[in-house]
Amino acid sequence: MLLNEELRDKYRLVMNGIDWLDFPNGHLIRPRKIREKLQDKRIIQTDPRSGATIVQNAGNLPLLPKELQPLLPMILEAADNLNEMQRRALEDAEVDFTQNKVTNELRKLMVV
Repeated sequence: MLLNEELRDKYRLVMNGIDWLDFPNGHLIRPRKIREKLQDKRIIQTDPRSGATIVQNAGNLPLLPKELQPLLPMILEAADNLNEMQRRALEDAEVDFTQNKVTNELRKLMVV
């Protein structure tokens, strides 16, 4: 999500310098478990309808390790890029579910 080549190079340099972030190939980061843990600790709250997440008390957050501090601007940039791409995709998407169109699509599928 880092669209700028300079930021990607900077990211690679930072990541190469952090030995303890070297995960074995079989290791998977589990975002759902991370979110649940943060919710259990009442650090974040997620709205079940919209999915929006808010930090309940920023004072409860642990300090960011020094090694990760250079990554923060890149993480924020990547999040902004993802948000912009999603917004553009939704604007460009044409959603039209008229009964005639759905019926015609179903007829085509039934022929196959």
